[in-house]
Amino acid sequence: MSSSKSEEQQIEDQSQISISIDEPHGGKQISDYVFSPNMQYIATLSSKDQSIIGWTITKELTIEYGNSISADDLKSVLNTREGMFPGSTLDYVLAGYRKPLEGVSECEQIILSLDNYPGFFGKYSKAIAFEIIDIATKSRQILSAQGLIGTAASIAFLKNGTLLVVFCEANNWKSAIYVYSTKSGRMVATRIFDERLHNFCLIGLSDEERLFFSGPQHSLESYNSYILNPRTFTLDESPDTDVLHDIYSPTYQDYESIGSINIISDYIIKINNNNLSIQKLSQIKVGKII
Repeated sequence: MSSSKSEEQQIEDQSQISISIDEPHGGKQISDYVFSPNMQYIATLSSKDQSIIGWTITKELTIEYGNSISADDLKSVLNTREGMFPGSTLDYVLAGYRKPLEGVSECEQIILSLDNYPGFFGKYSKAIAFEIIDIATKSRQILSAQGLIGTAASIAFLKNGTLLVVFCEANNWKSAIYVYSTKSGRMVATRIFDERLHNFCLIGLSDEERLFFSGPQHSLESYNSYILNPRTFTLDESPDTDVLHDIYSPTYQDYESIGSINIISDYIIKINNNNLSIQKLSQIKVGKII
């Protein structure tokens, strides 16, 4: 990774940053990385020197330095979270085996996993203790939502980086989705579901990006799927809710054996014995490889 002379001079002028861009992370090994949803920004982490660097990916596929946050900066930021230290150390949070980078936006905000542990509502549930950290300002982004205390089952930025989606487990075998503005940290939409988490991911491209959520509703012994539009701020079901039914239609009785679906951006990938089926959501075309 390289940068221009002007960028190097700019870094030298910022006394709080001691990271050489000619030798990222002080020459230490990169232990984790994550791309922004639009693939125009990448954050790298070294557990050895405990720094995180943000890089811009240009149209020419070169990587240019953006901003960074050092070990001292991270300690300062995380110490503002009540109860964070000394119970968990920075060595643990940034340990390479943990892969703590959960996400990054082109707005230079990262999702940093602080801990992973079983959820409170069933043996198959899980939770992530997380922080949203702005690399440029070296500060926490505090999310304002009643009932959300910094843990989630899943969390992701939308492709344009302006909204953050948090999926949480709720009481009574229910689930909740929160949508936040990454600029203000304020919640702009929320919805409670009677289903438990089985699938949760972002699908589609740009303005057509949607949330796909599915899971069992134990009280009725049913299995339901939803495709939601986070940009309406109401999370109403879109007209194409059943678009996945032909290739993915588990029931309450068989959803555990079928497993979760693999959705990558605009593509659904499904393997059945020696057949690999790929469905492109935006065009509803299926390609099969045998």
